[in-house]
Amino acid sequence: MTNPLAPPSIGLAVLTLRVLPGSPRIRVIPAGRFDAPRGSMGGSGPWTLSAAAAARIVALNAARQADILVDYEHQWLSSKDNGKEVPAAGWINPRSLVWVESGTEPGLYAEVKWTAKAAEMIAADQYRYLSPVFTYDKTTGEPSDLLNVALTNFPAIDGATAAAALAAQVPGTSGPLMGSGLHSVEVFNRSFAALGVLHPDTERAIAACGVSRAEYMERLGIKAS
Repeated sequence: MTNPLAPPSIGLAVLTLRVLPGSPRIRVIPAGRFDAPRGSMGGSGPWTLSAAAAARIVALNAARQADILVDYEHQWLSSKDNGKEVPAAGWINPRSLVWVESGTEPGLYAEVKWTAKAAEMIAADQYRYLSPVFTYDKTTGEPSDLLNVALTNFPAIDGATAAAALAAQVPGTSGPLMGSGLHSVEVFNRSFAALGVLHPDTERAIAACGVSRAEYMERLGIKAS
């Protein structure tokens, strides 16, 4: 198991792709190299999904039983901040992930079971895009796991592939941090520390709180291992 106290070596990214009405299979991460040329929410690509990286993601999910949530407008990411519920738009069978290398839209695909409400809105063109959330290696830009997918009408970038990173830049590099202030650091950590991902500005947040690292982690509900 990944030690949640270890320095973060991975980031989180949000990617926007088109959803097709009536299709039970969706592309969750495109093949090859992709970037966010118009900027991102904090952190940046490029990201690259190879056949080998896709195979590792498929293998990770092959042993999982819990379905992957498809929500609306990334409420899963926002719920700890806004206190609202996280209704499901659909569910992805993690064991359905498959690598498609040929065709006009190669990439990592998955089977999704839409809720009746979501299927109706997609058919009526009330929702048009998918925005998967995935972890990636900050050094190589290689996606490493699929965490969540959202239906959205606000892609970060126009075009077939769009991306907005949710993680800050690697410590020691220049660039904006996700959100603003220490509150955003704690919201990020409460969402992702259990997955082994800490905000790169965590040490500053601990110092500002005037508590020990162990006390800070305990407040997040995480025990050192």
